[in-house]
Amino acid sequence: MAPCGPCQPRFALKEQHLQRLVDLRGIAPSTFTYDNWALTDFLSRVLEPDDDPSSITRYKIDEFFRQRRPQLARQTFRHTVQVVRRYLRYAYDNGILTQPLQSLSFPERFASSNHRARWLRPMYKGFWHRSIGRPMSASATTPSFI
Repeated sequence: MAPCGPCQPRFALKEQHLQRLVDLRGIAPSTFTYDNWALTDFLSRVLEPDDDPSSITRYKIDEFFRQRRPQLARQTFRHTVQVVRRYLRYAYDNGILTQPLQSLSFPERFASSNHRARWLRPMYKGFWHRSIGRPMSASATTPSFI
């Protein structure tokens, strides 16, 4: 990883954090590239160019994810949450943040990756029962959201 030259204060800790990941974990180049993009996006939207990471607040974090949620695919969003959590933990462990902010929770919309499978199960069960000639009650074949 190349040093960032004259970094803006908001990106200085990001560079240290990414260098630590490379040194300690040996992350893959593609992971490094994505983590760098995710943190740059986060810090660019949450902080002004002259701010440092100590001015990150819970409100700013929540607002960032509220705005980015509809713009990112589910996997990209989840990975961004993980990258930001890791960064916030690093900032807290190094005394930059005075309170731990890394405890983020997923919005309900992204909580379950098998949402479609949940409502299709009764339908598949009905197909299976019909294929072996067993009668099935009407309520068992009706998806729960109807």
